[in-house]
Amino acid sequence: MGPATSEASVSAEQLVGDWDALRELEDEWRSVAQARGNAFLTPEWLYAWRRHYGDKAEPAVVEARDRHRGSIGWMPMTL
Repeated sequence: MGPATSEASVSAEQLVGDWDALRELEDEWRSVAQARGNAFLTPEWLYAWRRHYGDKAEPAVVEARDRHRGSIGWMPMTL
């Protein structure tokens, strides 16, 4: 993956820390992960991890958007 161009540069970031809020964003999130070809970035991966290992974990998912407010990346993590 090469350097980001000005068109794809991040202009906004958001930390999503609520499971219900993630559910509202998962279609867009899934679309970006599929375009990147990385199953580890999908909502399904995070939900499966939560079911097996993190039932008490709080989400800490970083969402990045371009200057047109289009979603360009997600980084699923938990606390």
